[in-house]
Amino acid sequence: MKKLRPHLQQATKEPFLQFLAMGALLFVIYGWANAGQKDPRGKQIIIGEGERDRLSSVWQQQWNRQPTESEIQALLDQYIREEIYYREALAMRLDHNDQVIRRRLAQKMEFLAKDLADMTQPEEEDLARFFKEHQEDYLQAPQITFSHIYFSPDKRTHPEMDARQMLAQITDQLAEQLNNKGDRFSFQTHYANRKPLEISQLMGSAFAKTLFELGETGKWLGPIQSGYGYHLVCIHQLKEAYLPDWKSVEDQLKVDYRYQQQKSLNKGLYEKLKTQYEIVYQ
Repeated sequence: MKKLRPHLQQATKEPFLQFLAMGALLFVIYGWANAGQKDPRGKQIIIGEGERDRLSSVWQQQWNRQPTESEIQALLDQYIREEIYYREALAMRLDHNDQVIRRRLAQKMEFLAKDLADMTQPEEEDLARFFKEHQEDYLQAPQITFSHIYFSPDKRTHPEMDARQMLAQITDQLAEQLNNKGDRFSFQTHYANRKPLEISQLMGSAFAKTLFELGETGKWLGPIQSGYGYHLVCIHQLKEAYLPDWKSVEDQLKVDYRYQQQKSLNKGLYEKLKTQYEIVYQ
């Protein structure tokens, strides 16, 4: 017997045997903790045509073909495996105090409101009223079409002064006649129907603000400073901000309406459920 002890001690150090020992201990604890309790879901797993069709549909979407019988059976085997582990994990309360599972289940409760909102088709009166209540969200930004002549601080000693001198010479000339004036610009020299945000992203917010404030069309103005240097600009067209008819933004309205409904349903559901709980701060 003494000769066997070293071998037993060595065996218990093997990772595989340690895993088996831990597994056995886990099931002993599980059996003790659940003694006398019945699994509310039972031990029967029913596989109906609906489940086969669902798995087959998922396969077809992924692989763009119908699964074979052997592939369907493999999908069902995987489903059964997951269901068994799922039930046993619940019975062993492995979901208890698991932050990932906690957040996922909370999200699924919130998704219930989304499903309800998606099932609701808003009437025209609902959309018209929603549009009226949120007009500022659908206000169309102004748009500007302009040309510019660029003066680079990397190539000139006094780029702003040079721009002012050229402005005095070209006041009445068309943009097409001035393609070779100024310095080479890395991007375009003509921009059509651009919104303030687009101009800000390209030239900087200060340039965009000044450009839209100029307002005057058909003549060269400036110079305006950007992140690149100085520019003379000729505004060809300026479209003021406007509020469209709600019918022209109906698709976006429906999306926004459902989102608002989802938020309202989630809030109502939470407030109703919260009344059933006593919140104790310790």
